[in-house]
Amino acid sequence: MKLQKQDLIKNARLPTSIDVITNLQQSISDGIASASSFAAQLETDAGLTARILRLANSAYYGRGDIETVEQAIVLIGENDLISLVLTTEVIDALRFKSSEFSLLQFWKDNIYAALSAKIIARQLERPRAQLFTAALLRKIGWVVLWRANSAIAAKLADLLKESEQPDHEVEKDFLGFDHATLAAELLTYWKLPTSITEPVRFYLYPETAPKKNRRDACILYLADMQMQGILNATALNVSQHQWAEDILKTPLEDLLAKTGEEIYAHYDKMLQMLIGSEFTQSNQIELSV
Repeated sequence: MKLQKQDLIKNARLPTSIDVITNLQQSISDGIASASSFAAQLETDAGLTARILRLANSAYYGRGDIETVEQAIVLIGENDLISLVLTTEVIDALRFKSSEFSLLQFWKDNIYAALSAKIIARQLERPRAQLFTAALLRKIGWVVLWRANSAIAAKLADLLKESEQPDHEVEKDFLGFDHATLAAELLTYWKLPTSITEPVRFYLYPETAPKKNRRDACILYLADMQMQGILNATALNVSQHQWAEDILKTPLEDLLAKTGEEIYAHYDKMLQMLIGSEFTQSNQIELSV
């Protein structure tokens, strides 16, 4: 079965644009001189202001006294704040009902991977907020597929359960492309920068990524493996991942030694901050388009 990625994006009834994402990413490109000038831009949107204050006053940051956007920027930092706002905006935009696809579990898994990517990025002095966003959205192609054509998505899910091939190879055989390629198309459609879209596009096979995106694609790969429980500091087949050590120029055992412990320390509070108590306190949730 050969499908067109752009047709799936169209049929998924996604927002044609997410203005807050485009505007905030433009702010990064333009360079904001100060917290006050950045805050002035954000405060033009009352809904966005409320979202920012909720994030800043969440248990994750251990504060409850943030009253202005400028205070939130000082607390969180411009890049991290943009990443968190983008994350919550996407989660809200892509809600839908399905008895076969658990959106709750989807976000739980991807927030875990996003935390992993951020921690690894910090150790390697790579852009933490950018890689948090990329890791969170690397599998968003699955949401597109379920929204666009649930029958095809369900058939593919059954094939993945039955097959011993890697998931992305089954996806390519069935759809003509994998979920990472579809995710990258959506992020490009939303005008996110190539520093996010290209690591997502190549995270399943980082060694094939353009050189400038290779390290970040590799970080997303490691975060995905860690989320799946395949890769950690105590159960590591170094020989199978020598290519990753060559790309990152760092021993993976050292890199991953403290990552799991740090994820465990922050994961629940991050879930609460990004997707709310209605997700974290229930096993099932009905979401409307």
